[in-house]
Amino acid sequence: MSLASGIFTFPWEFVLNFYNMMYFNLPLYQESQLGLERIHKTDSRYAQLLSTLPGSQIKNEMQPFLNEAGIRGDLIFVETPNQGACSASGTNMFRNGDAVIMVDPDLHEADKDACNWAIMHEISHIKCNDTLTMQCVPGVCQLAASIFGMCYLSFLPALAVASMAGFVSRALFSQWREGEADDFAIKNSSNEELRGGRRFLIAAQKKNIEERNTFWKRITISCGGDPRIPQSHPSFISRIKKIENALRDRGIDISAEEEEYELVIN
Repeated sequence: MSLASGIFTFPWEFVLNFYNMMYFNLPLYQESQLGLERIHKTDSRYAQLLSTLPGSQIKNEMQPFLNEAGIRGDLIFVETPNQGACSASGTNMFRNGDAVIMVDPDLHEADKDACNWAIMHEISHIKCNDTLTMQCVPGVCQLAASIFGMCYLSFLPALAVASMAGFVSRALFSQWREGEADDFAIKNSSNEELRGGRRFLIAAQKKNIEERNTFWKRITISCGGDPRIPQSHPSFISRIKKIENALRDRGIDISAEEEEYELVIN
């Protein structure tokens, strides 16, 4: 039995990420005489400051859909640079912390339909508490492998088995949940928003392909523009194809679509 391997292979990262999502708080700051002052929820200025955040108008437009989808009423929208143009933090289940959808500045103004499709994808993550389950499931898999390795393997094989279990289970589970989020966005999108979703994905794909200009980038990004590390989403080709099939099912011809995607993602 190798207790040391158990310490090294325990899923510390997943546990920490799980905790951070349960108690995620969006930091709000306001100018004061002493510089930037953080405003907490107990402060009387918090609600007013929250309503003036860039992106609050997006929530106002999306509110009827949020109500219909059963999303918590205090969901926060904020326009701020983030990985992936749109991202989600927090959960719909545990409400001790904030639930936030972050949107790149100017994305909504540049292409509202594309932005709305991406937002609905992120709303699905909040609704289904994916920010938790995508940490919990691979964490449990790595913990099981860690216990197995601690009981039956020497240190290095135990380290390899537990690390691989966490890596593979995270990739597989994340790809499934990302595919489900795409399905949610497709189901709830208008025809124009579906077209926007297609533009959004093609723009992201083209941007990644253009970034394959160094040896390391060629290793980490596939020829199709898909990140290899981590491989958390289905391929761009399959995601775009899914939207195109949905458009065809609605009787929409996409053969003559204009291929101007640069405005979608800067």
